[in-house]
Amino acid sequence: MAALETIRNRAGLLVGVIGLALFAFVIGDFLNSGSSFFRSQQDKVVVVNGKKVSFDDFNNRINELTEVYKIQLGQQTLPEEYNVQIRQAAYEGIVREEIMNEEFEKLGITVSPEELFDLIQGKNISPMVQQIPFFRNPQTGAFDKAMLLNFLRTINATDLSQYGPEGAEQVKQLKNYWMFWEKSIKQQRLEEKYNALIAKGVIANPIEAQSMYNGGKVNADFAFAMQPYASIPDSTIKVSDKDYQKVYDKYKEQFKQEETRSVKYLALPIRPSKDDYAEVEQKMDEIQGEFTTSSDVKDLVMDYSDSPYIDAYVSVSSLSPSLQAFVNESNVGDVKSPSYEGDVYSMAKILGKTTAADSANVRMIVLPNDAQGEKLADSLSTELSKGAKFNELAAQFSHHQSAQNGGELGWVNEIAASQAGSEFVNAAFNAPLNKVTTIKTPYGIQLVQVTERTAPVAKAKLAVIDMEVTPSQRTSSNLYNELSSYIASNKNIADFEKNAIEKGYNVLSNPALSGNDYSLGTLQNARQATAWAFRSAKKGDISQIFEIDNNFVVVALDGITEKGYTPLAQVKALLRNEVINDKKAEMIISDLKSKNLTSLDAYAQAMQTSVDTAMMVNFNTQRITGIGNEPVLCALAPMSQLNQLSAPVKGMNGVFVINVFNKVDSEKPYDQKAEISTIENSLAYRIIYQTYNVLRMNADIDDNRVSFF
Repeated sequence: MAALETIRNRAGLLVGVIGLALFAFVIGDFLNSGSSFFRSQQDKVVVVNGKKVSFDDFNNRINELTEVYKIQLGQQTLPEEYNVQIRQAAYEGIVREEIMNEEFEKLGITVSPEELFDLIQGKNISPMVQQIPFFRNPQTGAFDKAMLLNFLRTINATDLSQYGPEGAEQVKQLKNYWMFWEKSIKQQRLEEKYNALIAKGVIANPIEAQSMYNGGKVNADFAFAMQPYASIPDSTIKVSDKDYQKVYDKYKEQFKQEETRSVKYLALPIRPSKDDYAEVEQKMDEIQGEFTTSSDVKDLVMDYSDSPYIDAYVSVSSLSPSLQAFVNESNVGDVKSPSYEGDVYSMAKILGKTTAADSANVRMIVLPNDAQGEKLADSLSTELSKGAKFNELAAQFSHHQSAQNGGELGWVNEIAASQAGSEFVNAAFNAPLNKVTTIKTPYGIQLVQVTERTAPVAKAKLAVIDMEVTPSQRTSSNLYNELSSYIASNKNIADFEKNAIEKGYNVLSNPALSGNDYSLGTLQNARQATAWAFRSAKKGDISQIFEIDNNFVVVALDGITEKGYTPLAQVKALLRNEVINDKKAEMIISDLKSKNLTSLDAYAQAMQTSVDTAMMVNFNTQRITGIGNEPVLCALAPMSQLNQLSAPVKGMNGVFVINVFNKVDSEKPYDQKAEISTIENSLAYRIIYQTYNVLRMNADIDDNRVSFF
């Protein structure tokens, strides 16, 4: 009983212990095996109206676009600037789709399978499909439906063994490429339907139609005098923060922005030192003797030069000025002593001189380098000698991509021709015009015909050894250590900026760095610096040293601007012109009114200008000839009384005084139906254009790309 009583007395404690143990068990399991919850919260590249896009989904979109770009451009790899564009395009595409798909779902807008089929291969093929290069006839450049259907049959084939492993992989890539366009076509059709609904919702009424007609009915001719704002120096105008605030409030909605950072940074170029130059000069001196005496310098060039050996004659006029002078003043076998041009130390030797054509207009037929190819080459040569058309045979038999153009390679110089070997160079520059020459190369059997050559020019064959002077590891380390020492001695932004001049550093500013910026001033590949500023830095922090575009870069975080409106201080420069012009307008109008002037000539004299005229101005005029964009005059002139001097009015470019001396009513009859149609078409276009921007502005978009890329 005592034991039972003890248990009862401690039941509360026991329940608490058990509860704590259970909690520990649950939360432990949650934190370990269930940690995917936290990852799912963190794994959000973008959230649009509550719809989350994970890193994997976003990355898949990037990969998809990358493959499309590669196929479109015919390249295996893309430059970094393309990758930046693709990441941005992936983001914009996802945001637009999420926003618009929400609208489509609300309105029940869909694209049926039958409709999509019609857009892809039916009677109403989408213009998007028709513009894809794969489906354009190489001869006419026009869309070829047969090529499209053949393409679709190929990518949808179930047995790809006939194409071999490499070919099968290419077919799979092309299928993915097509799926991208198919999705794009469907999305475009959905937006077309949505836009059609928007357009049908735009209705103009008879009052608007009458107002539009009246706006263009009365055309006024007037004389005017203008005092431009530029007549008053900006330095004489005093403006206050209140003046700026007034104009800022007027345009405030234009200054909505994402979260930004204000940073200061310095970039120390990683340049070669004197020792680096001396080292390259020594190397060049060591080989100069052999370069001068050797009869075969090709190996020397290949071993030491940063530029490849070119076994071809080049026009002297295409050489650099220093090489032109050397060739013109020297003989075959002479050597140009080593010299610097920029950061390149070079010397050259003349291997030959001649006078010959610089370029040849070449066409060719390429056949397999085997017995069957040899037999076909003989047969085609015979046919060509009998008058067969080269372009037709090339289109039918050539294995080269130029077959699409009838075998035409176009104009090639000797350098380009040398890439195909000496036999091709000989055929292009020495064979008689229009004669078909058959040569064997590693690329196949080639039937080459030259139709034209340029006039003979002075040419030379040169052996050139170029050695670029680059910063050594020792030089880079010294620069890095120098900058590290500076950071250690200047740990706050004020000192970081103030003491830079003494060290010869130039501290630059970027007051509005975006989380998705890839550049920092003129530095193009500064993503790591941007990521530092947004991911981990606090105001006042100074970064580690980044290596960006061959510079050592240090960034200081000067300020953080939260998502919302750009502060007035950051946009003052944009507002300055209008703020100052407002003040000038007040001054000019006040001064003119105080003089009680009664004629336009008197106003012109006071303005130190002359009287001019403007003709046929109505309420709907966009720009006045000789004046420009002045909406106030378009409203004032048609409504003014004839021969009545106006008061001074503030315009966009200056202060005006006008006197209407003639009015002409348009003879165009009022057509209510036509006016309504004009208004509806104009408004529909504007509203359709603006709809997505409004939807996006009102959407809840959480952009976390800076945390991932």
